Amino acid sequence: MGSAFKNCKAAIRTSADFTNYQATTDVARGEGIVSSLALPLIIRNRTLGALGLGSRTENAFSQEDVDFLMRVAGQVAIAVEKALALEVAALDSAAAPLSEAQAKRRTAARAELAMNASTRIAVSDRILNSAVI
Repeated sequence: MGSAFKNCKAAIRTSADFTNYQATTDVARGEGIVSSLALPLIIRNRTLGALGLGSRTENAFSQEDVDFLMRVAGQVAIAVEKALALEVAALDSAAAPLSEAQAKRRTAARAELAMNASTRIAVSDRILNSAVI
């Protein structure tokens, strides 16, 4: 997942690759996963996070699969960005003028929303990974 996020490219892993990632190895073996695919969630040249898929079939992901799932990941990135924008808009919709303390809290909340985008995606990823292909 980290390489997909850092390199902005899909990353296919086989069971042999799992030995390099101990935490992934333990989870993968526990679920019988022997191949995985991590896809970056990119919108407007910005990576929001990564989406992971796992399979109990060795070499399960073809280049055709990767190409299709990259398009799916692009749509997921759009949805995530819109959800984040709605959260920011909700913060901005306060009808009454803000005190200085309230304005600081709103600014801090916006910063936290931006920083937590990857965390939220990681949580979603764990949910998606539980639905193993």
